[in-house]
Amino acid sequence: MADGRGAEGLHFGHVGVAPHAAVTLKGRVKAGRFVVDQPTDLAEGTEVEQLPLDPGDGLDEQDRAALHKALVDSEEDVKAGRLLDAETVLRQLSRRVTSPPA
Repeated sequence: MADGRGAEGLHFGHVGVAPHAAVTLKGRVKAGRFVVDQPTDLAEGTEVEQLPLDPGDGLDEQDRAALHKALVDSEEDVKAGRLLDAETVLRQLSRRVTSPPA
């Protein structure tokens, strides 16, 4: 993220242009500002939106805690031998989708 500590290799797409015409810009943070290191053919005044390469998972603390609990519970199920065959689960799910509601 552009935090003013000399981050390198941040890539940003620009706004206001059709998605098929997206451009990747590469630059560096200097004195707290993102400076593009290469010439661009973007029109003067084109607005550019900065997006981090890895925007994260978007989980808040409660969701993250629930995820970690589910992972621990899953690991305990595996250790205890409480496993389900993937083909069986997929077959059951498929029946739910294709069966008319009761």
